[in-house]
Amino acid sequence: MSRAKLFLSRAPMNLVKRCISGYLRTLGYKLQRISLSELNESAALEEALKSASSRNPIVIDIGTHKGAFIDCVLDICRDAEIFGFEPIPELFKDLERKYEKSSNVKIQNCAVGRETDTKKFFVHSHTDSSSLLPSESEYLEKYPNQMAVDREILVSVEPLDSISIASDRQIALIKIDVQGYEGEVLEGARDLLKRCDFLILEGALVPSYEDGIMIDKLCHLLVSEGFRLRYAYNVYAASADFFWART
Repeated sequence: MSRAKLFLSRAPMNLVKRCISGYLRTLGYKLQRISLSELNESAALEEALKSASSRNPIVIDIGTHKGAFIDCVLDICRDAEIFGFEPIPELFKDLERKYEKSSNVKIQNCAVGRETDTKKFFVHSHTDSSSLLPSESEYLEKYPNQMAVDREILVSVEPLDSISIASDRQIALIKIDVQGYEGEVLEGARDLLKRCDFLILEGALVPSYEDGIMIDKLCHLLVSEGFRLRYAYNVYAASADFFWART
């Protein structure tokens, strides 16, 4: 047996991982755990939609962007009743055209938050990073292309609890992707959360946006609302997607 094989057969696995991780760092790489392949957005959607008691379950998509999430929902359940919210005007117009023949898809041109207001919105060059919050300076320096602000606009902000969304029916799923503003969205949806079965949220693992909610506070808020964490997927250095179910 070679010295290398003898070392690997006897060394504790955590020591092996540290050695491999250290070597990769010298090459400019980072060793990182990733989600299991079967734990992903499609699996979360399958569970949420198939658990729904209605043939046309209600899904709320906050931060609709270009409609990728809505398309995934419709692939699984063509009859789902979907409410989308997108504050960037040109993206909203694209969504209107995209779903103009889908009577079960309704898109509103506004952001979602704690209370009715008009706020400054930071549109990034990469529009999926746009937010109601300015970027953290250190994070902006580290990822200038992704976090660069293209322009600032004023947008309407509405709390979910003030919007009429089938008040007599259960909500199958709420998806929230608002770049650090998740806490404000949840605070403005206390009543709606009481009749929601599942949540999908992006959570920050490191500070990316000024005053953006971190995953520890997000977990505390959701547990207090009666949800439990099912699993995480799309795990990156700065964020991950989290699938929550009502207990």
